Amino acid sequence: MQNRNDQYVHRQHQIERYRDLLIEGDKQIFQTLVTSCPGIDVQHLRQLIRAAQKEREENKPAASARKLFGFIREQLELQD
Repeated sequence: MQNRNDQYVHRQHQIERYRDLLIEGDKQIFQTLVTSCPGIDVQHLRQLIRAAQKEREENKPAASARKLFGFIREQLELQD
Protein backbone atom coordinates (compact mmCIF):
# COMPACT_ATOMS: atom_id res chain seq x y z
CA MET A 1 0.00 0.00 0.00
CA GLN A 2 2.81 2.41 0.87
CA ASN A 3 4.59 1.66 -2.42
CA ARG A 4 1.45 2.57 -4.36
CA ASN A 5 1.19 5.85 -2.45
CA ASP A 6 4.88 6.58 -3.07
CA GLN A 7 4.38 5.99 -6.80
CA TYR A 8 1.39 8.36 -6.81
CA VAL A 9 3.36 11.09 -5.03
CA HIS A 10 6.33 10.61 -7.36
CA ARG A 11 4.03 10.89 -10.40
CA GLN A 12 2.41 14.07 -9.04
CA HIS A 13 5.85 15.63 -8.50
CA GLN A 14 6.92 14.62 -12.01
CA ILE A 15 3.83 16.30 -13.47
CA GLU A 16 4.49 19.43 -11.39
CA ARG A 17 8.08 19.58 -12.71
CA TYR A 18 6.89 19.16 -16.29
CA ARG A 19 4.29 21.90 -15.81
CA ASP A 20 6.74 24.32 -14.22
CA LEU A 21 9.39 23.72 -16.87
CA LEU A 22 6.86 24.14 -19.67
CA ILE A 23 5.69 27.44 -18.20
CA GLU A 24 9.34 28.54 -18.00
CA GLY A 25 9.65 27.80 -21.72
CA ASP A 26 11.74 24.61 -21.64
CA LYS A 27 11.61 23.35 -25.26
CA GLN A 28 13.28 20.04 -24.39
CA ILE A 29 10.53 19.08 -21.92
CA PHE A 30 7.92 20.14 -24.47
CA GLN A 31 9.49 17.84 -27.07
CA THR A 32 9.82 15.01 -24.55
CA LEU A 33 6.15 15.25 -23.66
CA VAL A 34 5.04 15.42 -27.30
CA THR A 35 7.24 12.44 -28.18
CA SER A 36 6.14 10.31 -25.24
CA CYS A 37 2.42 11.06 -25.80
CA PRO A 38 1.85 10.46 -29.54
CA GLY A 39 -1.84 11.45 -29.55
CA ILE A 40 -1.37 14.70 -27.63
CA ASP A 41 -3.16 17.80 -28.89
CA VAL A 42 -0.09 19.99 -29.39
CA GLN A 43 -2.08 23.11 -30.18
CA HIS A 44 -4.08 22.79 -26.96
CA LEU A 45 -0.88 22.16 -25.00
CA ARG A 46 0.68 25.34 -26.42
CA GLN A 47 -2.46 27.34 -25.59
CA LEU A 48 -2.41 26.13 -21.99
CA ILE A 49 1.28 26.97 -21.66
CA ARG A 50 0.80 30.49 -23.06
CA ALA A 51 -2.19 31.14 -20.79
CA ALA A 52 -0.25 29.92 -17.74
CA GLN A 53 2.75 32.09 -18.69
CA LYS A 54 0.49 35.12 -19.04
CA GLU A 55 -1.12 34.47 -15.65
CA ARG A 56 2.30 34.16 -14.03
CA GLU A 57 3.51 37.42 -15.62
CA GLU A 58 0.38 39.25 -14.43
CA ASN A 59 0.48 37.66 -10.95
CA LYS A 60 -3.01 36.24 -11.43
CA PRO A 61 -4.36 33.06 -9.82
CA ALA A 62 -2.93 29.96 -11.45
CA ALA A 63 -6.11 28.61 -13.09
CA SER A 64 -4.37 27.84 -16.38
CA ALA A 65 -1.44 26.23 -14.57
CA ARG A 66 -3.93 23.90 -12.87
CA LYS A 67 -5.53 23.13 -16.25
CA LEU A 68 -2.08 22.45 -17.70
CA PHE A 69 -1.31 20.10 -14.79
CA GLY A 70 -4.54 18.20 -15.41
CA PHE A 71 -3.88 17.99 -19.13
CA ILE A 72 -0.36 16.63 -18.61
CA ARG A 73 -1.63 14.11 -16.04
CA GLU A 74 -4.36 12.97 -18.41
CA GLN A 75 -1.92 12.54 -21.31
CA LEU A 76 0.58 10.58 -19.21
CA GLU A 77 -2.17 8.33 -17.83
CA LEU A 78 -3.22 7.48 -21.38
CA GLN A 79 0.32 6.17 -21.96
CA ASP A 80 0.36 3.90 -18.87
